[in-house]
Amino acid sequence: MGTQKTFSAEEALEIANEAANNGDREKAMKYYEAILVKYPDNEAAMAGVRRLNPGNLLQADLDDLNGLFQQRMFKDVEIRAGLFLEQYPKVYELYNLLGASIGIQGRDEEALPYFEKAVELKPFNANAHCNVANALKATGDLDKAMVHYIRALDLNPKHLQALNNFGNLLMSKGDAESAIEVFDRALALDSGSFEVLVNAAGAYKSNADYEKAISTYHKAIEINASTAQVFLDLALCEQAVKNFEEAENIYLVITNEDPQNFDAKINFGNMLHGRGRYDEAVFQYENAIRVNPNSTIGYNNLSNIYRDMGDLAKAESYLNQALDLDPNAVEVLVNLADVHKALGRYKKAISLLNHVHELVPTGSVTITNLVILNFLIGEDEKAAHFLDMLSDEFILSIRDFRKRQFCSAYKIYLKGLFKYNQDKERVHDLDKERLWVIGGSVSLIAKGHMAKVDGKNLLIDGKWIIGGKAFHIGKEGNNMFKASMEQHLSEMDEGTRVLYMFGSIDCRLDEGIIPVAKKIGKSVQEVTAKTVGDYFNNAMAMSRDAGVVPAFASVPAPNFVDGQEVSQELIDVIVMFNKELKGHCDAEGIKYIDTYNLTDAGEGHADGSRNIDSHHVHPDVITEALASC
Repeated sequence: MGTQKTFSAEEALEIANEAANNGDREKAMKYYEAILVKYPDNEAAMAGVRRLNPGNLLQADLDDLNGLFQQRMFKDVEIRAGLFLEQYPKVYELYNLLGASIGIQGRDEEALPYFEKAVELKPFNANAHCNVANALKATGDLDKAMVHYIRALDLNPKHLQALNNFGNLLMSKGDAESAIEVFDRALALDSGSFEVLVNAAGAYKSNADYEKAISTYHKAIEINASTAQVFLDLALCEQAVKNFEEAENIYLVITNEDPQNFDAKINFGNMLHGRGRYDEAVFQYENAIRVNPNSTIGYNNLSNIYRDMGDLAKAESYLNQALDLDPNAVEVLVNLADVHKALGRYKKAISLLNHVHELVPTGSVTITNLVILNFLIGEDEKAAHFLDMLSDEFILSIRDFRKRQFCSAYKIYLKGLFKYNQDKERVHDLDKERLWVIGGSVSLIAKGHMAKVDGKNLLIDGKWIIGGKAFHIGKEGNNMFKASMEQHLSEMDEGTRVLYMFGSIDCRLDEGIIPVAKKIGKSVQEVTAKTVGDYFNNAMAMSRDAGVVPAFASVPAPNFVDGQEVSQELIDVIVMFNKELKGHCDAEGIKYIDTYNLTDAGEGHADGSRNIDSHHVHPDVITEALASC
């Protein structure tokens, strides 16, 4: 039996090179590959293979590049892959590696063309489409990225990275429902992926499915309990379902284990603030400021607490500190404008909101506030200018329901008031003796109209306490509504006549006395009596301290709304409120201004003939009621 001859590497290389020079490619490749099997790093054999395959790159070279990538030597990969591309311009893997190495260094726009070239070379490769989609997403071209994610998933419906990143893209576009569908598909493929679990939980949270979010966050924590942000998001979900004790436990663990965690302190402070635990919230915010003294958030949130506690001077001070850090911080500018509104500094509030409007021209609440405040200072033309911006189309485009409701209600109200005032002579004489109306939106109604009170002609002016209820004025301790009223009164001369107009918001079906009575299990009569009694007593005490002459207005009769009859429950609570208020006024010899009888068209409700809208009466209802008492 014969023996097979063996060759040394040098001999095999000599045979291979000779075969290559003689054009025998098959023989040359046979010997080169034999050398590389035994000696994978033999440079001479690799060079020979490259000469025989000028359009192809060796797998060994790709393996080397992948190894460098795994070692995070991205600059080396970028240099070597770039050199290889000059010689091998059609190697798909080189474009992917080059794009990934450049992108991971934060140069997404530079990486994008390499991923696009990879798609061009392999248009039916799901990975290629996923990579180019990731780069497009990173550069902000979300619509084009979506096309490539969808294409990747058409090619491979089980592509986990494409599903996960597509879900994140949908979240960034505000489409939580579609994102949930995508994340659910990803979880069906891999229910143990920490990244997908966290992203899916975030989508459930955004869609207000807090229980499912909590369950999913817990599954993620079972896999990896070292990510603080997951615990913070879990705490927010626990808050949302009123598991405050559980949320507090989470915050305490994070803040104890990581005293430098700014977000944990801020979120913990927010929860404590919402629970009325102001001192503890202040402690968290102050600690947050110590951790990051250059962030406006801590100062802004401290201001919110002091505003709620009625310390408007401190609230203003903290907001000014925040603006020193960032003069264009929109939330801070808006909050400072609110403080100036509460203090009656309407021109300062307008100046701040004009700046906000420059920064965010489509800010609907800002525009609405500029309508109201310009009206309050007598700048009717400017008010009308901003009112024109509140078109029906613009209001329908407001996604936030509360903001849309706020803007729509004030648009209808102010538009109706402007229309009513077109044919009415109004006065803007600053030297005229005034009757000040203090209340919520009703304080705007009769501004600029003259009223005869006890034989004297008085110019009606308004002090706006936005959202102010009789309940707020009647509360124990201080709050921003009482502080605002005290500030307004402190600026008035002794003997100034003041008409308090609170109660309309207290007497609604959706908020105020009726829902509170149901919530605390007391009768509407009990809640009404306490609300009115506390309101009257506190308003009288503030009036005595300021030396002004007070009067109290009733709540008008409820108006028809969209052709539907007003409920008897609503009529009853308004009648109760007014009866209680009149009783207190009569007992103390205080003027009671009866707008109810002037608006009652029979059966306890208005017929709309003396109303501007659902909640506001014509100015002449106020002037007639004043003249008749």
